[in-house]
Amino acid sequence: MGIQMKHVRPYSICGDQLLANQGLTVCPYCESQSTDDLTGDIGWVEGPILHKPPRFICLGCCEDIYSTCAADDFDGYPYHSIVEQASEKEGTTVAQFRSECLKQQIRVAKERATREKTDKYNERVRRLEMLLDRINVLEPKNLKES
Repeated sequence: MGIQMKHVRPYSICGDQLLANQGLTVCPYCESQSTDDLTGDIGWVEGPILHKPPRFICLGCCEDIYSTCAADDFDGYPYHSIVEQASEKEGTTVAQFRSECLKQQIRVAKERATREKTDKYNERVRRLEMLLDRINVLEPKNLKES
C-alpha cells in the first residue's frame, strides 16, 4: 500500500500557460518567477484566498501550504511558519487562512470525484471536513472577518 495523501490541491498549470494569460507571474509567498522554459517550469496553482491578481502560487508553496493546512498536527507541522507568513500577507488570521484552504481542498476533491466518477476522494473529503469542523469549534472568534 502506498502513501496516502491527506491533502488535495487544484490541478497545476505550466508557466507558459500562465504567461500567456497573465504575463509575468511571481509567487507572492516565495517570489519564484514563471518562465516560458518548460524544462525549468515550477508549475502554478490557483491559491486558496489570494485577494489580488494574479491569484496563483507556485507548486512548491502550494504543496507546503496545502499539506500543512490538512495536517492533523497543524501547529507542529514543519511548514507551519509558511502558513503563518501567507496568512499575514493575505491580511487574515491563520485560522481564517487554514479554513479557506481546507474549503478549497474539499471543493476540488468533490469536483474531481464528480468529473472522474469515482469515490476515491470520499475519505479525504470526510477527513478535511472534520478538520474544518474542529477549526470552527476551537477557533470561532479567529474565523470572523477582521
